[in-house]
Amino acid sequence: MKLNSEHFKKEIEKILNEDGLSPEELSNTAKISRGTVYRILNLESKTTQRAIGRKIAEGTGRVFKIEGDKIYFSIPKPEMPLKMLSVEDEQWEKLSPDTKRQLIEIARMFQKMPHQLNTKEKE
Repeated sequence: MKLNSEHFKKEIEKILNEDGLSPEELSNTAKISRGTVYRILNLESKTTQRAIGRKIAEGTGRVFKIEGDKIYFSIPKPEMPLKMLSVEDEQWEKLSPDTKRQLIEIARMFQKMPHQLNTKEKE
């Protein structure tokens, strides 16, 4: 099944705005042609293939959900490290994309130094 291009365009514009990407940067990140990105943004086709959505999700670090002929992209909440920061699911959904990325970076820093945290606790 193919996806509704008007809705797909809105989702792509949202990604471009959230990530501060140009269409060219999105095409490079998602490993799809510039022409494909511009065809979506210019509504040159009534439908878009699901595989394009998958590539955009992978390239931008998002997950996607398909409901009927519509696709929705979102930034996934990492499980383990963010538990240390006490971010609940409901809170996560309300955060801006920039804040989500900052928390993900903080969580990654914690992951890189667990032995240091455990050592300090023992002292």
